Amino acid sequence: MYLGQLKAKVTIADKYVLNGVHSCEIKRSVHQIVQTAKIELPLSVVMQNYDLRKQINLSGLIKEGDSIKIEAGYDNVTRLEFEGYIKRINYTIPLSIECEDELYLFRKMNFKKSFNDAPLKDIIQYIIDELKKQMGLQLEVYKGMPEFPFKNFLMKNGNGIDVLQELKDKYGLNSYLISVDGVKTLYVGLMYGYKTTNVKYVFNRNTIATSDLKYNGFENRRYKATIKNFNPDGTTTTLETGDKDGEQTNVYWFGSHTIDELRHFAEAQIQMFGMPGYKGSIDTFLTPYVEPGMIANLSDPQFPDRDGNHYVGTVTTTIGSGGGRRKPEVDFKV
Repeated sequence: MYLGQLKAKVTIADKYVLNGVHSCEIKRSVHQIVQTAKIELPLSVVMQNYDLRKQINLSGLIKEGDSIKIEAGYDNVTRLEFEGYIKRINYTIPLSIECEDELYLFRKMNFKKSFNDAPLKDIIQYIIDELKKQMGLQLEVYKGMPEFPFKNFLMKNGNGIDVLQELKDKYGLNSYLISVDGVKTLYVGLMYGYKTTNVKYVFNRNTIATSDLKYNGFENRRYKATIKNFNPDGTTTTLETGDKDGEQTNVYWFGSHTIDELRHFAEAQIQMFGMPGYKGSIDTFLTPYVEPGMIANLSDPQFPDRDGNHYVGTVTTTIGSGGGRRKPEVDFKV
């Protein structure tokens, strides 16, 4: 399957442009707050300035906090794969650069503030507004986040990532950057609450390998669920249901609900994870494009009864001398 010549472009600090990398790995996932990239480059590189070409020591010119953009594709059709900042430079051979997306700036400012009877949206908007004033960060707030008032929420002089991590650990609210109609937006919501478009994979046609993908039938799908509901009055209701010997899954919910409604939500979660389907990852080329939150239609001509839509939770993209690859990982059948 020939897709054209692989092209890669890395722009650092808006002035150093490299038309190629030794290797690059980009990881994006609904399971992690900050999306990451790791690039390996020669210690010295050849830069082109109009008609002049000279070798420079790149490691002496770039620094932690510099902006970085990674673009890749085939022939002259490339897309922006990653945008963010350099978090760490490891002076090894080759030079290793660790990067984080724009949420890197959340680490650079601490917050000390208390909220009483404040909706989740106001807490997130406060962080973004402060970062906009101090650092020029341009982000929108996800409009579909749960409408839940926090009776008491205290920012204990931690940075912005600490706040998002607390929301995840205590309330099951995941946070990560998404693009909504081309606008960078901070998603804050339930684990699998964000879905985008569809992508189709036909095994052995537009896939490279499927050996890391496993199909599980009913016999391998036994779950128990613990649902934790955060009530408007600040109390919490906890309920457990499902197979006591099954695999544990946690469900978080918000608002005023009866015990029967909570049991229904938990059983729906068990049914979602318990549906026969694929779990694991496949290896593909850079095309078709896929990102976390997309629904992958997986089709195996040898086993057509297994075809179906699956939620993509993680995508790892690699670029290097061996070509460009994506590894989408599906979490469950939709």
